[in-house]
Amino acid sequence: MAQIIGITVLAIIVLVILVNLKKIAPALGGLKVFFEEVVFEMGKVSWPSRDEVVNSTILVGVTTIALTLMVLVVDSIFLRILRVMF
Repeated sequence: MAQIIGITVLAIIVLVILVNLKKIAPALGGLKVFFEEVVFEMGKVSWPSRDEVVNSTILVGVTTIALTLMVLVVDSIFLRILRVMF
């Protein structure tokens, strides 16, 4: 049943696009230019090497663990302070 509804909605969307194609055509031309420029700019990207990605991933993991432990310690200290106060 859900598949039939999904297919029906998709068919309605396609039908609306086809009926309004003349109105949508200028936007589609702009979309084509946008993706052409994206492909061009992606060619300029300086991608990191595998070693750089691995090192960055390790750094993020270590930093996450260190900050988690720091928050745990500070939270424990504040919890003890609040237990003494109340």
